[in-house]
Amino acid sequence: MSIGFGYIQKLLDTNTAPTILSEHGLSASHFVGDERAAIDFVINFFSQYGELPTREVISAGADITWTEMPDSPFEFWRDQIQERFTFNQITSGLQHVRDILREDDVQRAAGALQQLAVGLQSTLSGFESSLVADILVRVIERHSVIRESVDLIGISFGLPFLDEMTGGAQGGDFIVLASRPGVGKSYYFLHAALEAWRAGHRVMFVTLEMTSDQCVMRLAALSTGIPHTLIKIGRLSDIAVSVLRQQVAVFRENNDNFRFLEASLVGSVEDIILRIREYRPDVVFVDGAYMLKVADTKQRWDRVMSVAEELKKTCLRLSIPIFASYQQGRQAVRMRGGTEQVRGSLGTIMYSDAPGQLATIALDLRNDDAEVSQSFTLSAVRHKVMTVLKGREGESGSALIQYDMARMRIAQERIIDDA
Repeated sequence: MSIGFGYIQKLLDTNTAPTILSEHGLSASHFVGDERAAIDFVINFFSQYGELPTREVISAGADITWTEMPDSPFEFWRDQIQERFTFNQITSGLQHVRDILREDDVQRAAGALQQLAVGLQSTLSGFESSLVADILVRVIERHSVIRESVDLIGISFGLPFLDEMTGGAQGGDFIVLASRPGVGKSYYFLHAALEAWRAGHRVMFVTLEMTSDQCVMRLAALSTGIPHTLIKIGRLSDIAVSVLRQQVAVFRENNDNFRFLEASLVGSVEDIILRIREYRPDVVFVDGAYMLKVADTKQRWDRVMSVAEELKKTCLRLSIPIFASYQQGRQAVRMRGGTEQVRGSLGTIMYSDAPGQLATIALDLRNDDAEVSQSFTLSAVRHKVMTVLKGREGESGSALIQYDMARMRIAQERIIDDA
């Protein structure tokens, strides 16, 4: 049965514009053989003339033999076409995996299998069509919620100036944080993740630059105020050990609300997307996103671009904020008065312009010039400058952030003029 013709026939009989395909989660690629030729002709004809062609015109114009189908609802044909498309997608995907396995490339085959799984789980709905009046109603309703709420409407950044400027991290936000190595990206992400968890949000933390043990050691230090170095070198008092044990109980009470995923050097963005769909977090932190891999992509600049695109699509598709960290390149470093100064921008993020271009909000973190030091010293109080390079509505600004590693406290000190 040529089910695609049944759908096209329904279009013609009900005089429905082919734009309905996207509303049904379909595209021309869902049609095969003569069906594909017919739907392509219908779409092009409608685009050019503003009306639908007849069966006879389609047969002649597309050089096909029209197949008449029994009358059935749109939904029946849609479901049949989607089921066939999924079957073909699985069949061709598994064949691709088998072909790779014949070359004894197990790692690449695993990546292709993950890519297939992500493709199957992803929505194929394309663009959503809505009336302006309906959208405006949602805008007004959201405004009313924000105006009447005493709490932050989004998820806190853990820094007041960012929360006030943005209203918090919101669904669909792709938030990029860039800095030179060793400045404190991971610590800031752990601080923000801890604040989100304390506010009752489900948190997923992906670590590519450290092990989960190293991350949780720092998280425990931030949550208890016990210096990280004392935990690391085994110099805690019995009282401090007791405090850590109490923290275990606190985390265990809400065990499902804070997940760590250790991706290591072989982590792929497809695997992360699958885990996001499995755990359904409210917010995701990807520490070291530039190290993620994409199936069948070799060049680093291409990988970084593809990963940023996939993370951005996941933000929008699942309506959650995703934080991702990247490194600023040497281009961000300049000499002034014989001293190195770092001034990051969207164009100085290493390997690709894509993260900065795709970011909803882009942040830069650097050491405070007044302290001169370029190293991140755990045993002292250090100051960092957090700068908004790109805001949702063009916002910008900077704040001085205190990293107190003696009390394990990261806090905003004051707004600054970062000219």
